[in-house]
Amino acid sequence: MNFGVTQTQRSFWPTLVCIGVMLCVIAGVATSGIPVVQTLKDAKPYVLFSVVLGSVALAGAWWRVHPSGLLLALFIIVSAQFIEVSAFIAMPALLLACAVVGRRVAKRFGVDDLLLTTFIGIFVLTGVIGWTLPYKVHTRFVYTVLLVGLLWLERRAARDVLAVTWRGCAQALSSSRTAASLALVVAIASLSTSWLPSIFFDDLAYHSMLPTQLIHLGFYRFDVATQVWAIAPWASDIVHAVVGVLANTESRGAVNIGWFWLACCALWRFSTLIGLGDKWKWLAIALYASQPYISGLFGTAQVENELVPLTLALAILSVQICRDKDPNAIYLVVMLAGLFAALKASQALVIAPFILVCAPALFRANLRKLLIAAAIALALGSSSYVYAWLATGNPLLPLFNAYFKSPFFPVTNFHDGRWSQGVNWRSVWDLTFATERYQETSAGGAGLSVLALSVPLLATLAIAALRRTTLWLLLALVGMFAAIQYLRYIAPLLIVAIPLALFAVDKYVAPKIAMSAIVALVAANLVLIPTSIYLLRNKLLHTQLSSLVKKSKGDANEQILRNYAFETIAAAHLLKDPTEAKAVFLADKERPFTAPFAGRAFAESWYDTYFSTAGAQADIDLTGERWKQLLSLNGVGFVLAKNDPADRPALRAMLQTEAVTTLVGPTHTLYCLCKPQSAAAGDTLYKTRDLSARLRLF
Repeated sequence: MNFGVTQTQRSFWPTLVCIGVMLCVIAGVATSGIPVVQTLKDAKPYVLFSVVLGSVALAGAWWRVHPSGLLLALFIIVSAQFIEVSAFIAMPALLLACAVVGRRVAKRFGVDDLLLTTFIGIFVLTGVIGWTLPYKVHTRFVYTVLLVGLLWLERRAARDVLAVTWRGCAQALSSSRTAASLALVVAIASLSTSWLPSIFFDDLAYHSMLPTQLIHLGFYRFDVATQVWAIAPWASDIVHAVVGVLANTESRGAVNIGWFWLACCALWRFSTLIGLGDKWKWLAIALYASQPYISGLFGTAQVENELVPLTLALAILSVQICRDKDPNAIYLVVMLAGLFAALKASQALVIAPFILVCAPALFRANLRKLLIAAAIALALGSSSYVYAWLATGNPLLPLFNAYFKSPFFPVTNFHDGRWSQGVNWRSVWDLTFATERYQETSAGGAGLSVLALSVPLLATLAIAALRRTTLWLLLALVGMFAAIQYLRYIAPLLIVAIPLALFAVDKYVAPKIAMSAIVALVAANLVLIPTSIYLLRNKLLHTQLSSLVKKSKGDANEQILRNYAFETIAAAHLLKDPTEAKAVFLADKERPFTAPFAGRAFAESWYDTYFSTAGAQADIDLTGERWKQLLSLNGVGFVLAKNDPADRPALRAMLQTEAVTTLVGPTHTLYCLCKPQSAAAGDTLYKTRDLSARLRLF
């Protein structure tokens, strides 16, 4: 069913409501805590960059060169200056392999949908790799041979996938060129955060751990004593690791660009299914890319980057099941439920309402196929849970540890009380204008779309063909947000809401007013990008683009790392010769950035209960002797501390008498404890915390 322009039912009242909502948004910006003047100053690099991109598109149109093609070429050229070319090649190659494998699996269930089966392929490959993480087989040579061999054996299928993809992209880019150019300008500006090196907290404390260890060690250490989240669901980190191993370098930017491309494909497909025209499809992509929290995510390795296209795939399946009565779509849902579980345990709150809304399809399904799909989901989606159970006694560590009582975490249920304010009638307003209550961000970090599109989204409940899809989305949104009031966790669901809301806007609101309102919303969101993560207010984009003009891009990335992630510089220095590398203690309690050190770093934080307790005890002895004994006992040969650790007098006393400066950064210094240690010390802690040997069958 297609709700085209001829079936629209526009009237005065919906247009009036649209204008009222936009006035409400404007009033909210004017009266809220969003610092408009400062935000405009912080957004200047993004605005100027967007203007330059728009000028390029206009120049292309003037010279009759395809504007979208010109913008894409420019994006690839600039991206290659900040992201390793090997990673740029590895990510598409991996997605191609996933598409080939996924199509072969899905055809057994009567499904031949390239987009949806690509996710099945991602599930298969990450699921298999998840089970092999304890084994030292994850090398660049092995991965390259397997990838090339797979693509060679399935070369006909790979050629078909490339042909279908090329035709689809070419057709989309040739439709509604103005809207396409707008969407690409916004997308490139938003994706500029993916050009940054890994400098954000969660990446350096956790997400980079698995990729770094596979690159340097060839296996995963399962060091849950150093990082309590080490065996949490890891499918997203596995993708980063595979691309990183293939490229032999950190690959977060290339992977996130890949997720963005998949999300655009899924948005386009979902929008087509519900009946949006080409111009509105491009506006949906522009609105998605303009979300400040989405641009912030592109600079990180957070799992929500993958969950956005995957949740859109679930929305596509919802329409196919509820409206089109596709008998085979339910099997993909069952298998993809395993991928959701492999990405994050909390995604049960997304899958449960979907199963509830689509329950009739389950009863009509072939029982044999349903059981096979469930077996695949269980086998491929359970590796992290099984390994966590075997290694720690808690398959969900650190969650629910009051019940499981794992010795690796206090006997309590982990819960971050910062995000437990409850849900009330003001939640949507506060999420928009007091976003700092719902994430480590500034006011406005959620953009303005949450509020602006809420009324159109509710209006789709009146459209019979979309009612059950919207009902699932609302149930999932309310359930997830009620469980924990955290913006990032509902981000994928908010993106699914965009095409549905735009459909209602297109159906009921006068065209000129509707288009103007959405374009204004996109522009406002773009200005709010620096509010999403505090580091983006430091003109990092300006630094990178200036270095590009001066042809010194390497200096810019190096300087950004030195200023914001000196731990990465120190890790690279120490890992030049892995055989000589010793353990490192990170003394800054606010920076437990152990991930870049490939398992050889320990930090005093709640992630590590041993050092959290032992460090507090060592601080009591102001002579520094207890620190000397603690570090020597555990085989620590280096300490990374503040340039002047005056806040830790005991540690400073030890460093003054025992340490030699090795590497100096803007705010931190790497010290070497160069005096000979006892033979008993060795790599004591490094070796005992490696749980991978326990988990190997051979």
